[in-house]
Amino acid sequence: MNKKKSKGLNIAIYVIIAVIIFTVALIFLLKPNHKPKPTIRTTTTINTIGNTEFRKDGEVSIVDKDDLTEKVRIEVEIADNDYERAQGLMYREHMEMNRGMLFFMEREEYQGFWMKNTAIPLDIIYVSSEKIIVSIHENCVPYSLENIPSKAPAITVLEVNAGFVAKYNIKEGDRLVF
Repeated sequence: MNKKKSKGLNIAIYVIIAVIIFTVALIFLLKPNHKPKPTIRTTTTINTIGNTEFRKDGEVSIVDKDDLTEKVRIEVEIADNDYERAQGLMYREHMEMNRGMLFFMEREEYQGFWMKNTAIPLDIIYVSSEKIIVSIHENCVPYSLENIPSKAPAITVLEVNAGFVAKYNIKEGDRLVF
């Protein structure tokens, strides 16, 4: 091969490489820099700072430990995944007295909640796997970072408005029906 053809071939290779590099750089520059938001729940309202609508997922009855008569029935929003359990009732400014949030934990063990970013004073009811109320904390202080522990292992936790436990005479040993 003569030197002219070899030199022309080298220039052509450099031009092709330059075009490839330019094209790749252009693709990266024009590519959007944001990631799409993950879909957590598409068919229901999501609890976020901007959206605090109640989502009725079911109903829970609390029955007397002695005669099993129903003391009260409420509508509940269920928190059964890490995101919903972490969010809880944070950023809500109001909740009707006949409503609450029912947390399903992964394991039955001693549980502890706090009131971080929670504006509503709450009663927190800890429930065993047999659906027996094992611990009650009334009038939990909004925004408190203090741990609010269960007295015994629990797998379900019911949060309701402060005053609910007193109004309906809810006691340890009463049962949840859901």
